[in-house]
Amino acid sequence: MQHHIQSAIQARMRSKYGPGILAYAIYHNIGLKMSLEGVHESLNRLSASTYRLGAINTLKTNGAKAYQDAYERLLAKIVAGKLIHADETKVSVKGVDGFVWAFASMEEVVYVYAETREGDTLERCLRGFTGVLVSDFYAAVRRYCVRAAEVPDSSDARSQRCGSEASI
Repeated sequence: MQHHIQSAIQARMRSKYGPGILAYAIYHNIGLKMSLEGVHESLNRLSASTYRLGAINTLKTNGAKAYQDAYERLLAKIVAGKLIHADETKVSVKGVDGFVWAFASMEEVVYVYAETREGDTLERCLRGFTGVLVSDFYAAVRRYCVRAAEVPDSSDARSQRCGSEASI
């Protein structure tokens, strides 16, 4: 799978910067919480090349595009499974509140940003799921479970069960 992801990244990268520079920039910006200006400065200190600040920002955008297929495959694998743990938490990005949903199987996890806490993210991401959903029983999750159970002849409803984290 690692080789497939690497090939997809290289195919999507249409710039003079390779996947190593892309990984470095994204890791330092997101993983180490370094500003884009800091990543820019760091790359220029470490390299014989001179990187423009705009190019560093473009790397982040290219990285999101490059990993989109891997993200979609992970989410599809989670939804095809028998068990999903789901939870959401409030975040603030540049002073604007939003929510990050986590959908996890026993092997994979996907994080999804949403502007609201409404259940549309849950509905969209878990479409087709027929297993057991473990959650904190937030109202949107309860509504999702009730709707899935009420749909006649729905593959989503046949084995859809929801359990509370507190009762497991």
